[in-house]
Amino acid sequence: MQCTHCGATLNPSDRFCPSCGTPVEQPKTCPQCGAPVDDSMRFCMNCGARLPEVNEGGAATEPTQETATENATVAEPTAEGPAAGEVSAEPAAEQSDESSTESSAESTAAESSAQSDSPEQALPDAAVVADANEPEPAASDQPQSSQQPEAATPVPQSESPTQILTPVSQPQTAFTTPMPALPPDPATQQQAPIVPPVTPGSVPPAPVAPGTGSQPPKKPRKWLVPVIIAVVVVLIAAGVGIWWWMSRSNSSTEASASPSASASASASTSPSSKQSATKKAEKKSCTASPDATLTDVSSSGTNLIATLSLDDSACGSEQYKESNIRVNIKDYDGDVIAAAVFDFAKKPISFDDGEATLALAFTSKQYWMPVDEIDSTSSMEVVWQTGQKPNGKAAANVASALGGANISSDDAERYAQLALTNQLDHDRSDASDFYDHYTTQLSSKKYGMQVDGKTWKYSDIYEQFLNIKQKHPNALLIWASDYSNYTKNGNPSDYYVILSGESFSSEDDAQSWCSTNGYSSDDCMAVDLE
Repeated sequence: MQCTHCGATLNPSDRFCPSCGTPVEQPKTCPQCGAPVDDSMRFCMNCGARLPEVNEGGAATEPTQETATENATVAEPTAEGPAAGEVSAEPAAEQSDESSTESSAESTAAESSAQSDSPEQALPDAAVVADANEPEPAASDQPQSSQQPEAATPVPQSESPTQILTPVSQPQTAFTTPMPALPPDPATQQQAPIVPPVTPGSVPPAPVAPGTGSQPPKKPRKWLVPVIIAVVVVLIAAGVGIWWWMSRSNSSTEASASPSASASASASTSPSSKQSATKKAEKKSCTASPDATLTDVSSSGTNLIATLSLDDSACGSEQYKESNIRVNIKDYDGDVIAAAVFDFAKKPISFDDGEATLALAFTSKQYWMPVDEIDSTSSMEVVWQTGQKPNGKAAANVASALGGANISSDDAERYAQLALTNQLDHDRSDASDFYDHYTTQLSSKKYGMQVDGKTWKYSDIYEQFLNIKQKHPNALLIWASDYSNYTKNGNPSDYYVILSGESFSSEDDAQSWCSTNGYSSDDCMAVDLE
């Protein structure tokens, strides 16, 4: 919709052009019901009322007294039809024209009734009798009402010089269905909402400024920038305050670490004394896993004593106080030859400039290679594992060496079985010397044997070998089925046999050795391997 004078875009609710102020021509409506009409209509297609005639100049003329008399009825029709004498007589030609017009209105009303079921069509309210002397409100200024107003009551002749009533010949119910409103202009639909028609007694809405529509005005966001600046300033201030507080806290800690150092700080002190006091104040636990190197192995009874050199610059001059630390020693083939779980919380490791020396004791259940067969400590590897669960209580300390608890039974059994295999390979060449000489047999055991009140496992067999080896350094381990002396009579030969390794020229000499060393005939016997 555009202004006819300047071409500016108008809203349906505008009465004057917002650009030039030219009055906006309002759409023509029926003076009785407010439905949209045009100049070609003689009767309202919604209520059937006669419309004012338009002269040649385009101005509507008021209906004459004769026309008003022709349109008027004396009383409203009843349900059975109009009462006798209530309708004024009309010329035959007028009635014929009105009948055709009414028939057209009825068909139009029927179409409007079918269209009223569609939710997309907005329907105007029922007709309302309007006073001819009152100004006709524009259709765009009349708000729509969700409810139909009550039926209009005819105004007495004395109050209004002209009355426009529904023709008597048409039933009142034929025009109860309102006509659909004209579809909104797509070009202006998004600019402003459609203003509903005004019902009698209501106040028309105030005109909306062009271009504003129903959207609320946008609030300025000039406050956003000051808020962001304030937040940044607060964060910077908080950071400076935390840094200043931590600096003072560190300074006070260093000052109160040693009263004697604080007292002497007032006088001239050397830089070396300050560093010494700082190192003493920093004596606390470290949690790093140090690098360990095996530097020496020795035996104390049946125990293996391993001396380790630790290096960890992260510990500095602190103490290592971690618990459940598993220390593994591996040979050059990567096989574990010693392992136990230690608790350094009970006996902390003291570092000095990141270095420390540690002595650990392994029982005969915790190592799987004879001490005298560990040829070179440089080829051994030490693995430090944290968070390991001990299997039982820790063994007693051996002198300055810290004792540890056993590892899991499954790991110990696997390491013992591998150690037995390696020991057989190691002793095979030495056992060949007893094909033509006698030696003494001190034990023969196999896995699963039940003797001495227990079921023997690989770890038990190898532990017995280590104990005998510690008492008789020449002791050997052989597999019975590898030698004819054990297989020639058809006896079972799947045994691990422990020999003393002592050589004798006769059987009597070998048997005498058994008696001398306190062995009975059940525990010691003379054998040759041929």
